[in-house]
Amino acid sequence: MSSPQPQIEQSTIDEMISRARVAMGEVAGYDQERIDRLCRALGWATANEKTFGRIVAMSVEESGLGDPEGRNAKRFKIMGVLRDALRQKSVGIIEEIPEKGIIKYAKPAGVIASLVPTTNPELTPPFTGIYALKCLDAVIFSPHPRSRRSTFEMVRVMREAIRRQGAPADLFQCVERPSVALTQYLMANCDLTLATAESCTGGMIASLLTDVRGVAHAFDRGFVTYSEEAKTEMLGVPAGLIQEKGAVSKEVAVAMAEGALSRSRANIALAITGFADTGEEPGLVHFACARNGRITAHREEHFGPIGRGGVRVAALEVAVGMMTEML
Repeated sequence: MSSPQPQIEQSTIDEMISRARVAMGEVAGYDQERIDRLCRALGWATANEKTFGRIVAMSVEESGLGDPEGRNAKRFKIMGVLRDALRQKSVGIIEEIPEKGIIKYAKPAGVIASLVPTTNPELTPPFTGIYALKCLDAVIFSPHPRSRRSTFEMVRVMREAIRRQGAPADLFQCVERPSVALTQYLMANCDLTLATAESCTGGMIASLLTDVRGVAHAFDRGFVTYSEEAKTEMLGVPAGLIQEKGAVSKEVAVAMAEGALSRSRANIALAITGFADTGEEPGLVHFACARNGRITAHREEHFGPIGRGGVRVAALEVAVGMMTEML
């Protein structure tokens, strides 16, 4: 006789998703000023030295990983994300192109499933939370079992911060007893899917995103386009653009991301092209992240001559950050 545990776990996720949608309905009419006030409250609540340091200490003790002093400095990244988020309009009309008769309206994407790595429970939830809140989306966080308590505590701080501002706490929820089955079911029912287009990282982003069994429900496909010909054949990047700008350039990275988006069923596509340890400037990497209905984001990083492996690992961190921001 089969165990009822999987059904119980699934019903837990169903209830969380239902509460998340109710919370989204409650904030649907918020204007830009109120949204930005919530984002500021969330940023200050999570990035202040006392709270962030306490959760870092909890995480290091719980997981046995990391250096408290080095990880404490990451709190400033939250304020950087907050600064960038506050610069953007996220409700109502966000762009007009009169000559083309185009008016772009912002709308929430839905309930986001966010997997929190064991080494980042103090940073991933605020990062994702600020951008989700900016767009009036809800997030359900699924922590790594080794950092379950510290992730849950950070999400508790986030819930309390927005509750004090009059917003529903269920915009942020956290799975209390994470498991592979729960994560798989959560991602199967989330509202966003991902695609990647990689060059110098050779498929590492896709590998990272599929480390958890069942993630295919949220990860649509990955394109590994190491050669110039592959970029043209698989992603539709014009050969003339590559010849004019170079394979490692902002223009080609953007074209790769937009090509991956148009050639998949994904809502978000990330592209990476760079020089790992050879080329004109070893360590130069261009990133682009495209999402339906949004302007494609670009980032240029100069990691320096730190070796092929070093560049790839550094690129992973930037890539995950960009995807989180695009949520």
